[in-house]
Amino acid sequence: MQLLKPLALSLGDTIGVIAPSFPLLPAWRPDYERGKEMLRTLGFAIKEGRTMGLTRYWAAGTPQDQADDINAMFADPEVRAIIAHAGGFPGMSVLDRIAGMLIGKLTWINDNSEGIEYPTVRQVVLDVVGDYGFPIMANVDFGHHIANLPLPIGVEAMFDAEAASLALAEAPVKRATIRR
Repeated sequence: MQLLKPLALSLGDTIGVIAPSFPLLPAWRPDYERGKEMLRTLGFAIKEGRTMGLTRYWAAGTPQDQADDINAMFADPEVRAIIAHAGGFPGMSVLDRIAGMLIGKLTWINDNSEGIEYPTVRQVVLDVVGDYGFPIMANVDFGHHIANLPLPIGVEAMFDAEAASLALAEAPVKRATIRR
């Protein structure tokens, strides 16, 4: 199977924004609006997915709502890129569909209860995904850490858990040869 790479974004392209995990909480809305405005300032149009307005307990709708929203964005010919407004544990319904896992640097733990023995991050991760049999690398500079490096999905990468290294083996996009 050959990976289909997207064209690099051009001014005026539409970026879809979805909530495949946590809902857009009221406290997060100001940062979300600033992010949308930044994308518009850079010359992009924004299309919000249906999950951006959904809340079901701690998630943005049901897992089916989230999958439908992702698929709708991929199927929309006007959407040239998709951004998840947040990640998190509600997105764990995909664990049976992945080949490896990277875990970002833990920046804080809220330990305000006395007499409770909290598990380590390693214990929690292995408790949740230990039976899946895929490689796991933790303490990586992406996600919520200061660097906040994006990781393209589907691009061939060299992942060495023992050496604690991850390197892209190819470019995540191809150059646009025809301007719209």
